[in-house]
Amino acid sequence: MERLRSGDLPGKALRPVPAFAAQTLDAKKLSLEALRGQVVVVDFWFIACPPCRVERPLLNAIVDEVGQRVRFIGFALDSPEKLNAFLKDNPFKFEIVAESQRVAGAFGIRSYPTHLLIDRRGNVIWESVGGSPEDIERLRAMIYRVLARGD
Repeated sequence: MERLRSGDLPGKALRPVPAFAAQTLDAKKLSLEALRGQVVVVDFWFIACPPCRVERPLLNAIVDEVGQRVRFIGFALDSPEKLNAFLKDNPFKFEIVAESQRVAGAFGIRSYPTHLLIDRRGNVIWESVGGSPEDIERLRAMIYRVLARGD
């Protein structure tokens, strides 16, 4: 269930991104301040989530399409050990943060997968819950709309 219709032009903030601090599996530090000025896609997921697994190739394809113009972050609930083992056979091209329960709580996440599109000002401007192929296509379209705006 997406909160902003796919025909709407992103721009009106659904809510600001909450302050948070986290570290990726490859030891990069993440925070609200570190994301400002960038278009960011956030995926909240976990290994045992069937829709999370199904959507992975579709999300990876978006990363390949837009490259460095968008930052992609996956907040996973699983431990670093489980994620590293899983990702060896199931690549995910997002920056991955393990044990993200606190971050998910700060964002108000209650269902998985949940995708957020964050604008350069640090506002959540689009949200989708469920991870259907249609939701991923809407995400792709919204990314291109935000990139085209350039603000």
